[in-house]
Amino acid sequence: MVLELNLHELTLRQISEFIKNKCSQYGTVLSVSLRLFPISADQGKSFAVIEMSSPEENAKLRETVGDGYFAEGVVVHLVHNPEGADSSDQPPNTGG
Repeated sequence: MVLELNLHELTLRQISEFIKNKCSQYGTVLSVSLRLFPISADQGKSFAVIEMSSPEENAKLRETVGDGYFAEGVVVHLVHNPEGADSSDQPPNTGG
């Protein structure tokens, strides 16, 4: 599974906050690490590693949204979608 969001228009902070908010429904998010590629070369390569507060929360996130584990976190692939998965889910573009 992947998270769809506008990777081109959002700042790194906005992307991190969006991911943190989406993943917090599975528990307490300790950290979000991003690995983003240029949109033109991305082709589904961008991802985030999300570390939850417990192995049980990591497992819950992995089962529903994640693609696997990396170190102490869960890998979630990110796909650029100018419209976003759901416009109500998209953080506002504040231009900074």
